[in-house]
Amino acid sequence: MFKPIKAQSVKRMSASDRKSVIIAAVLAQADINGPDRLSTAEIAKASGLTHAGVFRHFPTKQDIWLAVAHEIAKTAKSYWAKPLKLSLKPKSKIEALVASHFEFLSETPAILTILYSYELQHANVKLRTILTEMMLQFRNYLSNEFILSRNKKQSQDLAFLIIALIQGLAMRWSVSQQNFDLKSEGMRLLKIQLNMINFK
Repeated sequence: MFKPIKAQSVKRMSASDRKSVIIAAVLAQADINGPDRLSTAEIAKASGLTHAGVFRHFPTKQDIWLAVAHEIAKTAKSYWAKPLKLSLKPKSKIEALVASHFEFLSETPAILTILYSYELQHANVKLRTILTEMMLQFRNYLSNEFILSRNKKQSQDLAFLIIALIQGLAMRWSVSQQNFDLKSEGMRLLKIQLNMINFK
């Protein structure tokens, strides 16, 4: 969990590091209070900067959310990178990709509140575009593995079914205040789903 940083410490940071601190503060506070009610005053307090200091790096609140969206997409891709490099059969590659995505969601729960915030997505078209493109890329990774397993005709549909599993379970995990292990439960359900598919 991100902790507020003393202003004196922030002053010694580079501009790039300060931006990273602001983004981390947004993610931490969004998890606590929800993204829709998050104010720049709360962001400033959590990041150890003044109100003006936050706007010096991000001129508008929308700029802050765009930076957060880019960070979410960047982090997700870093989680997917390892399984993508592994030499595995399609079914095992899919399992590895989904496991990495559950790890990604588990370690930063605020991502779910941002993904499922209608108000935030509606007010920030660019943010919605970045996050949508992120999920489409993940879908394409899954779809490619289904193509390799000779399920080409159904590859897109099968990929969407797995994403629906992830999204539905993630929503249940978030609503239940994270009272179960997301990755363990997700992989259990994924195994059931994949066993219904004919891998060649």
